[in-house]
Amino acid sequence: MLSFRHLLLSACLLGPAACGPDVPAHPGYEADVRPILAARCLRCHSPQYFASSGTDPYDFSNYASAIQYAQRMPDAIKRSARRMPLGARALDDWQIQTIENWANEMPPSP
Repeated sequence: MLSFRHLLLSACLLGPAACGPDVPAHPGYEADVRPILAARCLRCHSPQYFASSGTDPYDFSNYASAIQYAQRMPDAIKRSARRMPLGARALDDWQIQTIENWANEMPPSP
């Protein structure tokens, strides 16, 4: 029989994963993807960062720019051993899945 302490520990460990935001099946850029990019990606993937760092741009700061990289984003996040964003906590599974669902609805890039 499980003790109260075991149940409490299980709830604490599983709670955040089990109670995360719903992943939209058909996410929109403005409502679903842009808030994730703004909160977690624009620190490095914006024109302001490129100007100060001199790095090659992967601009996610607006729809027209982000859509160019939409189909590559999920694989890049996953391939990077979940270290995106660099120097910060990894994206949550629901965030990755939201971006992936959005990217999967994009037409293939030329």
